[in-house]
Amino acid sequence: MKLNTILRLLLVMTGFATLHTACNKSEKNVLESPENISHPEAKARKVLLVVLDGGVGAEIKKIAPPNIMDATEHAIFSWDAIVSHKQANPVTKQMGWATLLTGVMQDKHHVASSAADNHFSDYPTLFTKLKQLNPQLRTVALSTSAEISSVYAKDATEKKSFSADEAVNGAALEELGSQNPDLLVVGFKGAEDAGVASSYTAASPAYKDAILTIDGYIAKMIQAIQTRPGFNQEDWMIILTSSKGSDSYDASKPWTAYEDERYNNFFVCFNPRFSYSLHEKPLVFPHYGATMSYQIGDDSKPNSYAALNANNFLDLSTSGDYTIQFKIKAAPGNDYAWPSFFGKMQQFNESSSGWICFLQDDFWVFSAAGTSGTGGRMQAKGGKVSDGEWHTCSMVIKGAGSGRSVAVFTDGVLNSTGTLGARNITTAEPFRIGYRPGNNYGSDWSPAYLLVTDISVYKKAQSNAYIGSNYCATTPDLADADLLTYWSCRSISGSAGNTYFADNTGMNNLYLKQSNITSFSDISLLVCSTVDDEAYKLVPSSMDVASQVYSWLRYPVSPEWKLDGQIWVPKYQDVQ
Repeated sequence: MKLNTILRLLLVMTGFATLHTACNKSEKNVLESPENISHPEAKARKVLLVVLDGGVGAEIKKIAPPNIMDATEHAIFSWDAIVSHKQANPVTKQMGWATLLTGVMQDKHHVASSAADNHFSDYPTLFTKLKQLNPQLRTVALSTSAEISSVYAKDATEKKSFSADEAVNGAALEELGSQNPDLLVVGFKGAEDAGVASSYTAASPAYKDAILTIDGYIAKMIQAIQTRPGFNQEDWMIILTSSKGSDSYDASKPWTAYEDERYNNFFVCFNPRFSYSLHEKPLVFPHYGATMSYQIGDDSKPNSYAALNANNFLDLSTSGDYTIQFKIKAAPGNDYAWPSFFGKMQQFNESSSGWICFLQDDFWVFSAAGTSGTGGRMQAKGGKVSDGEWHTCSMVIKGAGSGRSVAVFTDGVLNSTGTLGARNITTAEPFRIGYRPGNNYGSDWSPAYLLVTDISVYKKAQSNAYIGSNYCATTPDLADADLLTYWSCRSISGSAGNTYFADNTGMNNLYLKQSNITSFSDISLLVCSTVDDEAYKLVPSSMDVASQVYSWLRYPVSPEWKLDGQIWVPKYQDVQ
């Protein structure tokens, strides 16, 4: 029987055909059914949790298995769901199962490649916690994994492992037909096996067939629920999800859980009375924060800047490899006349040594000058930045002596190179951003207004390929041994009169002078903004499943359990 036919029968048998106005809330449980004449709140709450190993949400959406697709018509669901938003290595089905069943992420449950290494005593699985809450509940785990039976489900009323998915499905049908489970967890391995043998994609015939086979199993289980003798007195919530996605990802790009196919699972939380509720990941994320608005050369406004107290930090001297990168948003203009805004030089003139960045026309320029007798000034022209949009400027300095050079990039594209040679660009002037005194500071006939964020400095000459692949990133890998310092410049530290941008080491604060703080939130295709925890809450995660189950079974989640997940509250189609 096709699932949509089964759904129609379920809707009739649950009293869905008659609409009644009620208050869609409960003091006891956010998933409580609203009252209506059939009193669903008095029915026995039950859960079927079906877990696919290797079920990549984006690929399942492409395959469009008919029975899973039918279920989404009455479900909270997402093809962009994630296993976790914290990066882990490796990403395993063992980790995924632990997250699903405990409601916490790996940093708490500690499962990686083996379930034997766990903190389930601190963060028990659904089976253990439900046994503690109500020993009379019947909880069942059926899968192809002996590890699930012996470790994850050791406190289940019934736990069995089989050699094949077909046998698992047969046992599930028998359980639904002859027993009275409150929680039935069913695990299938077919998608994972096919993904390992071929690929985790809809284009793989083996993977597609595996998904469609499991889809058929799901239809049979739902039909078995519908034909249970006591079905009229039961209220089932069915969750379909996966323990993990694929087994690889593109490591050349900045990491987010949304872009890592290993983390992409799916989530379908179905009940015949639920309304259609699709949750998708955002296409872009804003670049936002609070930073200094640098006003340079406008005599009607304070000439603002941020500077280090230390004199020698970022002194490029006569040797050493470095990569310096920052993001800039400059007010639109095509006639800038050399306002300097970033670097380490006392004054931007012919007699000061050091290095500096300035605006000219509508582009930016790197300039360096040696101390007396070491070569004078050199320049390397960057790309266009003064268009009111965010851009990334990168400088790669390498070599020593006459062979020392600089390459400048804009948004990952190499613009030009220049020879530093034997210039000694040592200076006692501290590094600063924004206004600096002297000539070419952006006088009142060429003022500059700009924001600068996400400054990374490496004691390494990064490759052109690295710059091209990573320029858009905001937060770098803070564990990188070559990273000297990183200022996000998107949040203000300190107190009134002593505010600063803190760096990742806590030793190189940039102190704000004549500060003019502004908040910003911009969408830019040239900035790969850090995806924060709030952005990941837009879609379901594996850590949400346990909380969803507890709530449906009318066991309020206590803060003392320290679960990481959230509860997805349904809207009911028969409530106006």
